[in-house]
Amino acid sequence: MVCVQLPSFILLGATLALAEPIATLQRRTATNVFPTPPTTSSLSSAINVAAGTTFTPSQPYTRYDRGSGACSGQSEGGDSDAVFILQEGATLSRVVIGANQAEGVHCLGSCTLDHVYFEDVCEDAITLKQKSGTSRINYGGAKHADDKVIQHNGGGTVIVNSFYVEDFGKLYRSCGNCGTQYARHVEINDVWAVDGSALVGINTNYGDTAKIRTTQVDDVKTICQKYTGNDDGDEPEENGSGPDSSKETSEAGNVHVIEAFNDNYVLSTNAKWTLALSIFYVGYCLLEIPANILQRRIGANRLQATCPFFLSLTEWGIVSLSFVYAKGYRGLLALRILLGIGEAGYYAGMIYYLSFWYKKHELAIRIRFIQDNFGGNSSLGMTGTLPGAFGGLIAFGLVRAHTSILAGWQFLFLIEAIPTLVMALTILVFLPSFPFMARFLTPRERAIAQARLNRDHKPQSHGGMTGWQGFKAVIADPNAWLFALIYASFNVGVATISYFLPTLIKDLGFSSIDAQGLTVAPYVVGWFMVFFQAWHSDRTKDRGWHIMLSCSISFIGYIILATAVQKSVGAAYFALFLVVGGNYSLFPLVMSWAANVFSPTSKRGVGTAFIVSISNCISIASPQIYFDSEDSFRKGHAISAAMPPDCSLRTKNKMSGVKGNKKHLTFAFTINATGTEKLPPMIIGKAEHPQAFQKKSGAQLGFYWRSNTKAWITTKLYQKWLCNWDAKLWHVGCYILLLQDNFSNCAVDCYDCNVPPAEIYDLDILEALQMAHTAWKEVDTTTIQNCWKTGILPDELLQSNGPASTTSLPVSSFLNIEHTQHTDPINTVDAEL
Repeated sequence: MVCVQLPSFILLGATLALAEPIATLQRRTATNVFPTPPTTSSLSSAINVAAGTTFTPSQPYTRYDRGSGACSGQSEGGDSDAVFILQEGATLSRVVIGANQAEGVHCLGSCTLDHVYFEDVCEDAITLKQKSGTSRINYGGAKHADDKVIQHNGGGTVIVNSFYVEDFGKLYRSCGNCGTQYARHVEINDVWAVDGSALVGINTNYGDTAKIRTTQVDDVKTICQKYTGNDDGDEPEENGSGPDSSKETSEAGNVHVIEAFNDNYVLSTNAKWTLALSIFYVGYCLLEIPANILQRRIGANRLQATCPFFLSLTEWGIVSLSFVYAKGYRGLLALRILLGIGEAGYYAGMIYYLSFWYKKHELAIRIRFIQDNFGGNSSLGMTGTLPGAFGGLIAFGLVRAHTSILAGWQFLFLIEAIPTLVMALTILVFLPSFPFMARFLTPRERAIAQARLNRDHKPQSHGGMTGWQGFKAVIADPNAWLFALIYASFNVGVATISYFLPTLIKDLGFSSIDAQGLTVAPYVVGWFMVFFQAWHSDRTKDRGWHIMLSCSISFIGYIILATAVQKSVGAAYFALFLVVGGNYSLFPLVMSWAANVFSPTSKRGVGTAFIVSISNCISIASPQIYFDSEDSFRKGHAISAAMPPDCSLRTKNKMSGVKGNKKHLTFAFTINATGTEKLPPMIIGKAEHPQAFQKKSGAQLGFYWRSNTKAWITTKLYQKWLCNWDAKLWHVGCYILLLQDNFSNCAVDCYDCNVPPAEIYDLDILEALQMAHTAWKEVDTTTIQNCWKTGILPDELLQSNGPASTTSLPVSSFLNIEHTQHTDPINTVDAEL
């Protein structure tokens, strides 16, 4: 067997870009939409939340206040004026603070505010009095704060994540004139600030620091205002603004890149983000099938570069380049649709193309190699695990590459467009369509490459079908619909992972930059999981059980996320490893299985495209699944958790897979040294009376047929055959001198260069036996004698017509079976058989 390695398919995978920039520029997680309180509770005194406990109202987002007239302007209030007082380690969750209050929340120690909204801030929304430790304010928002939203009077660190603030004086202020001063630290992550005086205010003389990352600011005069603080109650003096290396770090790249991108395309709401993500699938779903039909007609290399109807890579590159210069929300939507059109047929076409080069049990590892080593399109739900691991880090560096001509986000689209256009030309020139067209192979290698595939497929798999006939065959095939549902079941989850993995990690309490870094580990572990599943699936020639295993792993991960996301950060982060590995390993398994099932080739091309098209039409909803950050995306996790079991249950249905042909025969050919006497072949199969024999015996058909469950030659079968032969020799006064040779299980192919693909046959058992019997008869005496000449039998013995002397022959074994004179051994053996 000659295994032809095909380096050219690397060119195909290399066209996949690093990641799609629009998905890298994450949607804003802070929202300007406040929850509507189901009821209002006016308190006579502050609610005290004990240390280490969590307060969540029985009706989430109940409005709490201190009654009418509680707000008395900007006069300083005490703990007794607050709505909630949080002790050390306490958590306040899913609460709305109404306008009727003097002070909102007072934290006497480090505390956590989770999804707390302030409708109308009176004096300060949040006052922090901790001496040390870290307080976290996750999600939520505040409006109409004439002075400050967060007043930091104590020490330690404050981390603000995904917070919306509108019409405010300062979002955060380190106390400038408190009697006891501290070195205070604040981190602002993914905050959306609108119409304010200053985002943060810190005291440089006390060692305060501020880190501002991935923040959207609209009409905010100052990002960071610096003061010289004091401890005698006097008004602190301003001493500058803006970042420096020691006091304040502003992630200007992310702050201004996200702001510039949003402003350029008028992405002002989350609804616009999700629509821009989803609309990509429109052109993709409509043109997937026609693209694969066209690929078969004009050759894989032509489709990938210059298809006249579906612009594929060239159009993909041009559209990516257009993102750099386009403006407005409508322009963004139009480019997203065109991007889907350009990518239509790419992934399914890649599977279809590889099926022309590799056998059934070689596909999964090749699909994984292209997908995971060369990436994919994150909007398609196809980003590979390695690009997923490093794409975010690359994007993190590129968004800071500002010039006077291009902003950082424009560089992301630029580096996607240029390599894609270059690769389109490369594929057009170098990538062959089919093995018999490969110029880098010799004629014999081309014949071998084609013959090994012919043996792997049924003969009708090479027959002709028009594109329309292939489409009708796919629509009528239940397996096609079943595969589409399986693919859609996990593709929804994969698409959401590629969109929101950094967001899901950030929701665990990490900053955006830390979240980007923490995406690396799940993707790297996922790479190894995908590799092992694909490799082991090919090695064992099994798809179904491997798919069920991956579905189960993914399901467990989603269940952990849905139940433990707020209880254990470690458990939730570990669950992301399971989700990434389980979901991504399904791609090569399902698509290689589908390519194995569909034949002829025209139906295969339509079938793979049909599966991807239908599943991606369903995946239009994927950006909408993780829509609700209010419950830590529990609803999204629950929806995604329902998908893998659905995939696993459907896999249990009966579908033809990649398992090899179970038909197995063992042959024994026997002949004397001179080649003058051939015995009928002894053939061992599984069935005692094969249907193909049509009630005839093996002897009637011209061979010696025996059977057992494994079609192996056993000691008992061999002994009976040998005794039968010896009995016949006994009647003529001869003995057996046995020289044996054994061959391991192997497949036999004819690799003649002139044999076209259509002349490979699908044989039943009888046809195979008859062909073997005929071939055995055609072996002439000269061939047999030539085999014995070299060091086995002397020429003079081969020329003798009489029986050879047993003492002069070099033999591997000598067997002399004696019989009594009173029994006819032939009748005895025949009776036993």
